[in-house]
Amino acid sequence: MQKTKQVKRLSKNMIQSYRGKFERLSESGSGIVFVYYKRETRHCIGSFYTITRQGKKPKWVQLGRYPSIDIDTAKEKARLVNARMDNDISVNASLSHYSTNTVGQILELYLKGVEIDAESASESRLRNIKTAIKNHLSPRIGHYDYDVLCPAFVLSELYQPMMREKYKLSYITIVIRTLASAYRYVTKLQLIEHNPISTLRLDSMTTIKVKPKAMCIETYELKDAIASIKQKRCIKTRMQSVLMLMYATRLDETVNTLWSQFDFDDCTWIVREEMTKTDSRHVLPLTDYAIDILKTYKRLRRKTNNRGKALFPAKHNPRAIMNSTYACKKVSNGNNFSSHDFRKVARSWWQQHGIDYYIGEVLLNHKKAATDEAYIQSLLFDQCKIALDKWHEHLFNIGLKEVL
Repeated sequence: MQKTKQVKRLSKNMIQSYRGKFERLSESGSGIVFVYYKRETRHCIGSFYTITRQGKKPKWVQLGRYPSIDIDTAKEKARLVNARMDNDISVNASLSHYSTNTVGQILELYLKGVEIDAESASESRLRNIKTAIKNHLSPRIGHYDYDVLCPAFVLSELYQPMMREKYKLSYITIVIRTLASAYRYVTKLQLIEHNPISTLRLDSMTTIKVKPKAMCIETYELKDAIASIKQKRCIKTRMQSVLMLMYATRLDETVNTLWSQFDFDDCTWIVREEMTKTDSRHVLPLTDYAIDILKTYKRLRRKTNNRGKALFPAKHNPRAIMNSTYACKKVSNGNNFSSHDFRKVARSWWQQHGIDYYIGEVLLNHKKAATDEAYIQSLLFDQCKIALDKWHEHLFNIGLKEVL
């Protein structure tokens, strides 16, 4: 590795211009080092680090990935990390503006931390955390002192009231896990002396098992589902449903798609790693059926003078991408199924028609072992193409082509 390039002020333009010349850049006095990824990428990607010392040995602490966090955020994180590592009087000074006397203050601090990392977290996860804190945790227990909590307290003040109000157990689980995560967060920051709910476990409160949400579209109901999609007035909503049904992609992955991600010459759709839930690049084969319907959609959209980069632009700003929450409501409105049911029914059909289990996992882009990543993308691509050809042929035979 080349020596670190020392610069006076680290900037976005500098990160872009030094790509390929140096493996890492360091801003003097800031305490942060930017390390480029070794692999070649079209866009500049790397990570911010700060170097602390415990004894004589230097310790590298990762602050976050670029461009998920910006330079100013990295500097602030580096300042807090170094203050904590030094274990001196500056700890209290640097964190004096944080107050964690009540449960509500802990939740507020945790929510701020989650919002800072919002770009690297999925939109659905951030939405769940905000809803759990603002609608349940803060109103119900936010006014209590932080050290009053214990598993029995959570049982009586949170779990049992929500069960009496007929909330689903799966949702109560999200709320309780959010509370536990908030306490772990401030404990790691050393803002509280001990975690009073470190032993909190949902299975100690109930013997009921959280069941997976039932599939709302059975494979024999696909024709009816396609008919429901066809009734949607908005062509963008219809195309979102078509893509999710054909490829079993997640809502965020689909809505944020750009036209540049489709390579009609190589017949591939590349879902970039920052768009996926698993943070892994997802390469999908484009079948003849998919190419046909994509080109049809593009031709119809150009009739409305929409020539932007986004496959699904926002309603009032063609240069922006449609909001995922809005897209989710549009897809499910008037139907008894949601966008996630497209993934479930595709997975069921593949299993019923002899598609290998592992091929199904690859197509769904479920988390895989690190050693499998390169092998899967290179050697199983052709088998994924065969599976999708069968699936798309079936969909087109029962009416999907006429949806647009």
